[in-house]
Amino acid sequence: MAPEPRRDEMGSGDVPQQDSLERVVQVIRIMAGGDEVTPKTMGMPESPSSERHINYMKHAAKVLGLLDDEGGLLKAGEDVAALPPSKVGAFLALQFELSRIGRAWKEWASVEVLDDLDESSATPFLLAMGLSKAMAKRRGRTLSKWLGQFKNRNTPLIF
Repeated sequence: MAPEPRRDEMGSGDVPQQDSLERVVQVIRIMAGGDEVTPKTMGMPESPSSERHINYMKHAAKVLGLLDDEGGLLKAGEDVAALPPSKVGAFLALQFELSRIGRAWKEWASVEVLDDLDESSATPFLLAMGLSKAMAKRRGRTLSKWLGQFKNRNTPLIF
């Protein structure tokens, strides 16, 4: 049985809830271009739902170490914005592997590298971390989807 994640180090705030890495990169590129991230700049309808999803995208960017806690662009975010699409997936895979959630998932699964993680272990990992069943299921889908993209990191992300 896999070890339980250290809850003193992890929390639901460390778990992304935005499935689309492409949208996360879109947020970063808009910010790097000096523009404000709004539903309009994201090509979304003006609505509270769009604003909520933009917040999910920004949160995911923080999880990946692209934005700081205040929402400011970090060096890694600037790097993502400068990379061609063919290189972004590999960069994000490394950022995830180094993130708190990535490191905790690998430790829980007793693997050393991201490619050895199993997508189907995301929800059990999050349950072990103490998330509610509903939250673990939703956010587990996000982690599973991300991991699938990270394992295919040489496939360019579509923007």
